[in-house]
Amino acid sequence: MSNNLIQNLSNLINEYFILIQQSSGNVEYLYHGTSFFYIDYFIKNGLQGKYPDELFNKINKFWPYISAETNNRKALAYVPGFIERNATNNYQISFTPKLEIAKEYAGGARKIGEGPTYFTYALREYLVNIKESNKLLDDMRNFYNILNDALRYPPLILAIKVKEFKQLEDITIKEDMWETTIDFPISTDKLYIMSENGPIKLLSPEGNEYIQNTKIQFEESEKERKKEQERKKEQEQEKLKDWTEEKSLSLESNYKYFIMVKNTYTIKVVYDTFNNEYMHILVDNPEILIDITISVELIKRKTEMVTNIKKNLEINDELKEKLNYIINVMLEYTGKKKDNYKTEIKNIIDWIKF
Repeated sequence: MSNNLIQNLSNLINEYFILIQQSSGNVEYLYHGTSFFYIDYFIKNGLQGKYPDELFNKINKFWPYISAETNNRKALAYVPGFIERNATNNYQISFTPKLEIAKEYAGGARKIGEGPTYFTYALREYLVNIKESNKLLDDMRNFYNILNDALRYPPLILAIKVKEFKQLEDITIKEDMWETTIDFPISTDKLYIMSENGPIKLLSPEGNEYIQNTKIQFEESEKERKKEQERKKEQEQEKLKDWTEEKSLSLESNYKYFIMVKNTYTIKVVYDTFNNEYMHILVDNPEILIDITISVELIKRKTEMVTNIKKNLEINDELKEKLNYIINVMLEYTGKKKDNYKTEIKNIIDWIKF
């Protein structure tokens, strides 16, 4: 065997052992991706793998109502496990030795946790189809607003230093591991925050400064977001100042219509008695906001009407006023069926006034 071949083999063996050492036991920090929404809870309680009682108790209280109605597969898959884990005294905290993995969890769609995130989506779907109001439903709506706000909080990456924990001495943690689970709580004094410049102690002047600066930045961004929302609302109101009308309401005609247009907004109500009698209500901008067809035959059979309405999309007050006006005009041509149409319209557009 030549000297060069022996040297090459020796180099390969050395590189192999270096890689082994790098991937088994040389991990300095473990990372946990989460949301800044929980920062005050972490300062008070450390990292326990649990969620704040006020959040868990609400989810636990509302889930039986929502689970009976929802078809959200992810919520049905994740929320029961979330409730079960948080109801026990067992600790299960997920960490990763890869900072980029923690960043994915902290910055992704599930940053307030899989259970709370998918619960939020299911709660939204549940509430959008309910018009009535009572204490339970009002509590649900208030809680949804809290969770929806939580989804906008900036990402937070917590870290622990492996050498500070005797419980980790006999555990092999490799750099190429995706995830490792720890079964003991982490006290606040052992937690670090990953800043742009590296890890800093959570309970330190630098940590406090980082937390306060992040809170201020988030509050300022929220103020700007709300200002932008108000600006857009004002622009929408400005668009609705002047309307043009087109209508055909002849008593002799089987096809009556009333249309109002302003810039990109169109409101149209049609009443057709030629064959299968129906009323069609349309609002678009140009995206369809309301698209409803109410058929007399469907009313008689008490079956579901053809309906498409974006209930989460805010409809301007002036739009409501104009639509209310046109519908009431058209109802005057429906004769004895007027009350039937009023009932069916009110069932869908609950803010309509007759």
